[in-house]
Amino acid sequence: MPRTGIVARCIVKLGLPLNHAGFHQNSCGDGLEKQNLDTNNTMKVGDCVRVKESVVVYHHPEHRGQDFDIKGTEGEVVAIVTQWHDRPVSANFPFLVQFSKKFKAHLRDFELESI
Repeated sequence: MPRTGIVARCIVKLGLPLNHAGFHQNSCGDGLEKQNLDTNNTMKVGDCVRVKESVVVYHHPEHRGQDFDIKGTEGEVVAIVTQWHDRPVSANFPFLVQFSKKFKAHLRDFELESI
């Protein structure tokens, strides 16, 4: 068996092909399953946005450790998270927004509006 562990043994018993790295081969043969990484295409890196929903954070630099609602705060989209270590991910909070020099937050698309 190329891999150890209960999950790997079950997969090998099912007869699913593994590539040289031990990943399941998909129809493309690259060893990685394709994921639907659909994000809101209306926003892109560099866009100015405003938080339109009530979002409570606990890591605001001026209110550290306390609940702080960032509704109405404006910032800039600095990244849209779709990959991590060159692997596709489906992030729950894909939009990284920078509000000030010391404050960034990951948010969902329905929590933001373009301005």
